[in-house]
Amino acid sequence: MTPAIILGLCILAPAILAFILRVNAAILFMSLCVGEVLVIFVSNNATSYLSPLSPSGHISFSSMRLALLLLPPILTLLLMFHTVHGKSKLIVDLVPGIATGLLLALLLVPILPAGLSMNIQNASIWHHYYQYQTVIVVFGALSCIVFMLLGRQNGKHSKSGLLKKH
Repeated sequence: MTPAIILGLCILAPAILAFILRVNAAILFMSLCVGEVLVIFVSNNATSYLSPLSPSGHISFSSMRLALLLLPPILTLLLMFHTVHGKSKLIVDLVPGIATGLLLALLLVPILPAGLSMNIQNASIWHHYYQYQTVIVVFGALSCIVFMLLGRQNGKHSKSGLLKKH
């Protein structure tokens, strides 16, 4: 596959999945951020601890990093299935969905297997894309915060702490 197609899939897949599965894309964005935190702080230890448990006795560092990055968003898609209600919320949710995809491409490409990663990183499209990393992160974070603030439910709290609908 060409680098443009791979980047396009990375960017569009989260938005499409969040839309089809009716998952809050702002939470999906935040779970991708959690995945990156796991990659940074847990991947070294997780690889050494889990390698003896694998059938081959070895888990590659690249595979562990991919798993740690993608596990939180995949769990979010599964556990938050059908939590966005209403067509207007679903349409507005496309913005953080696209932001999630933009961030996914930035985080995923460097930890792909070496040959594929280098193929993408050597392409001119990646150089143009990568220079906007700050804009992508800020846009994603702000769009998610705004979406979560707009998506808050109105209601009064009951004694149990849950929202009551009137």
